[in-house]
Amino acid sequence: MTPKPQIKTMRELSTPEGRLLGVCDVLNAEKDTERGQELVKLLEEWMAAPSLAAMLQNNVEIGQDLQNAAKLSFFVPGKNHKYGRYQVTPDGPNVYDPHSFTVWMFANLVTNPLCERLAGPCARCGIFYIKKRMSQTVYCSRRCGNAATALARTRERIKAERKDKLRRAKTAIKEWRSAKTQEDWKHWVANRASVDLRFLTRAIKKGDLVPPTKGR
Repeated sequence: MTPKPQIKTMRELSTPEGRLLGVCDVLNAEKDTERGQELVKLLEEWMAAPSLAAMLQNNVEIGQDLQNAAKLSFFVPGKNHKYGRYQVTPDGPNVYDPHSFTVWMFANLVTNPLCERLAGPCARCGIFYIKKRMSQTVYCSRRCGNAATALARTRERIKAERKDKLRRAKTAIKEWRSAKTQEDWKHWVANRASVDLRFLTRAIKKGDLVPPTKGR
């Protein structure tokens, strides 16, 4: 049996802010379920469209579903924005039909004048969120943004350090070819370039270094 959507909170909150928060909460709770995945796909299409009317021109089926859900109340999509309106909000979805859930949730979102504040998924944690400012389109919070920036900087630092180690290793390899030493090249280069043997082994496996021979 398909579990009933967790929509009680949305029914209890009458403000646009409360309804939007309810949609966001349900979306995050359901996004990995069958009906949630269908809803996420629909929201991605909606977010990418210039307006709700433009989206419904490309997705005639969901437009008809919105009209059918309205019963006696006609649905009017916005031509220059992402929301539309019903005269009366449709009844709740058929709890045994995932598509009915998708249509009902989508209708509750796009009839909310604050709907364009919904964003996501967050590039770091993957949740949907309510924008605190309209330019907030990548991360759900400053914490996620800072963490992602720190991770990117760490990756860049590691990449730069590896590049520098390779440069030192290649210089040392050239010196080993003409050096008067009987020590094998790996140990000699590791000491000369201040890198460890495991780094040289991995670099060879990746094709970044070629094992040298004396005089060549």
